[in-house]
Amino acid sequence: MSVARRFACPRCGYGIDAATGVSTPDQPTAGDLGLCLACAAPLEYRADGTPRWFVLEELERLSVPVQQKLWRATAAILTQRDPLVRYHRAPKG
Repeated sequence: MSVARRFACPRCGYGIDAATGVSTPDQPTAGDLGLCLACAAPLEYRADGTPRWFVLEELERLSVPVQQKLWRATAAILTQRDPLVRYHRAPKG
């Protein structure tokens, strides 16, 4: 489902123009986790729908099953995308 606005990945700048919520069928809600499809950065969604980079120290505090799901999804993104694709930073503003 589409997010209301286009956001940039806070790590690589890739334009995020769609996301699927876990707790709701349409959009991620505050606290939902996701991954950037370009750089595989773990993201946490804020109350306003914007993603923020979820850093290693925060990931280590998650339960082991959640960590395993994120690492599996990260590996899938990094190993299944075309390695020659270059992603460009979204324009600022």
